[in-house]
Amino acid sequence: MLLLLALLCRGVAAAQSVQRARWWLDNEPQPVTSVTSFASIDVSLEELQPGLHTFSTMVQDDEGHWSPAVSHYFVLVSSDDVASHSLARCQYWIDSDFAGAKMSNVAGGAATVDIDVTALRPGLHYVTVRSQDNAGRWSPPVAHYFAIISPDEAGSHTLTRYEYWLDDDYAGARSGNLANGLATVDIDVTALRPGLHYVTVRAKNEAGSWSPPVAHYFAIISPDEAGSHTLTRYEYWLDDDYAGARSGNLANGLATVDIDVTALRPGLHYVTVRAKNEAGSWSPPVAHYFMLISADDASAKDVSACRYWIDGDNDNPVTSAVTAGMLNLDLDISSLKPGIHTITCLVQDDRGRWSVPTTCYFMVLGNEALHHALLAGYEYWFNSAPRIQVAVTPAQMLHMDDIVVPIKNVVPNKIAGYRFDVPSLTALVPDDVLFGLQVIDEAGNLSGARVDTIPMDVPLPVPLQLLKHRVPVTHAAPAAGTIQGYHVANLGADCIVTVIVEGADVKADFFDGQGNQLEVTKTVQDGTTTYRLQPPAGNLYMLTYDAAGEASENTVEAIIDIHGDVNNDGEVSVADITLLVSLVMGGEADEDTRVRADVNLDGEISVADVTALVAIVMAQ
Repeated sequence: MLLLLALLCRGVAAAQSVQRARWWLDNEPQPVTSVTSFASIDVSLEELQPGLHTFSTMVQDDEGHWSPAVSHYFVLVSSDDVASHSLARCQYWIDSDFAGAKMSNVAGGAATVDIDVTALRPGLHYVTVRSQDNAGRWSPPVAHYFAIISPDEAGSHTLTRYEYWLDDDYAGARSGNLANGLATVDIDVTALRPGLHYVTVRAKNEAGSWSPPVAHYFAIISPDEAGSHTLTRYEYWLDDDYAGARSGNLANGLATVDIDVTALRPGLHYVTVRAKNEAGSWSPPVAHYFMLISADDASAKDVSACRYWIDGDNDNPVTSAVTAGMLNLDLDISSLKPGIHTITCLVQDDRGRWSVPTTCYFMVLGNEALHHALLAGYEYWFNSAPRIQVAVTPAQMLHMDDIVVPIKNVVPNKIAGYRFDVPSLTALVPDDVLFGLQVIDEAGNLSGARVDTIPMDVPLPVPLQLLKHRVPVTHAAPAAGTIQGYHVANLGADCIVTVIVEGADVKADFFDGQGNQLEVTKTVQDGTTTYRLQPPAGNLYMLTYDAAGEASENTVEAIIDIHGDVNNDGEVSVADITLLVSLVMGGEADEDTRVRADVNLDGEISVADVTALVAIVMAQ
């Protein structure tokens, strides 16, 4: 076999030239040879057994630094096998019913099969097929999805009705008729606040069956922002040091920034960036990760040792010496039971520093049929959330680098100590997130779970319900690990806000338009919770969470008063002082008047409220 190798070294600086190379088949290293940038190598395969093998290369630059080894897999087919690749049989099964698999002979590489699906319920199904050659070897299984339609629906695909709703307001859904499957609909969005929203649509056919709902996202831009999309400012901070954030101006939406990282320790870090437009609105923050390498680490070092352990037995690792960047590893797996296992490895350089450990999954075969010998996928989960299963191309080994886990839809264990990012309407909840991972073979067997704890700020989206003066709104109580928000807009500087919450017992925090948490006075009476506060001018946000009790809903009402307007006549005057004095002396009044009489917001009516009200009147 003649191989033309492009010996381009990963890890060797581009300005250095390749001087020498080493190659080997499987675990048999060959002597070092001097090469040019490209080399042709004659590789003899005569002594290899038919089956799967590896061809590995590594190169050395003119400063003596070796690159990492690069390996490529290939299959060596025996002369007997060359003539034995004709297909003899095929096997198939429906959904996960491998026990009910059916066989059929193959003639000329093809087979016609009638598959009985009469026992299947209407819905989505899949058929899995694999073939066997005349040497008895099975191909990997391939799945194909199909739908079973009930007899009632088979001739009724004409769409007759539509239904849509905005955000999570299914109670306010609108519907109408379709003509030839089409309809033109004007959707009223005037009541929506500026920001990101979604419309959910579904259709019904003439048999009365509804389609799955489909959501489409759109943005509402306030009139003040409609013509102000020019970016004017930027802000960034390193890791979680928001207190040390830096900002500056943008020219045509761009800026060149030198970020000082001299105070950071070597390791993984992240920089978070956001931008502001000329209307003063900030974008959501975006984080970018980077690695800071110490001066000692900047140059390549030779590998001197390797340490590994099987499964989770890191108390009994095996350490072996590495010579010239290579390790002959004779791994004893005789004591392992058949099934899925892991091997974890890390290497040490000539300065005694260990690398990050890397884990691979592998299969130990027993006497069972070889069609169960391949790893076919993995499951992962965060905290107590449902598991998510991912299928992969079946293989004998699954490397951790091939496992991709998007960190989204994480539900925190507890909501506490969070901060509210107003521009993105997101609560950032600090939590030690439990992450679990299991590997699955083709027969559906699961490996032991790998569980880690990840400290992170869990982003929770905050849906908002607009509150208007004395207009109660009823909303589902927030589910565990979620937040339901309420919003009072355009408050004046002299407003007092009273929020009354009935129904489920929830925790509540209040924030101003910049995300600063506000002090409130809270009272509870007969299952009704009342909050009073004097917020800054602008927007007010109430975030509720941790619902308790038997009620499944909350009714929330906001009352907006002028601070000191005890008699509710629209102004603060001596008449309010007179009324307040009478109340302090034991006079009677309705509950709303008594709420307004608590001028200093301490939860009671006293001489202190008279003093505070006199100060307001005298300051006019």
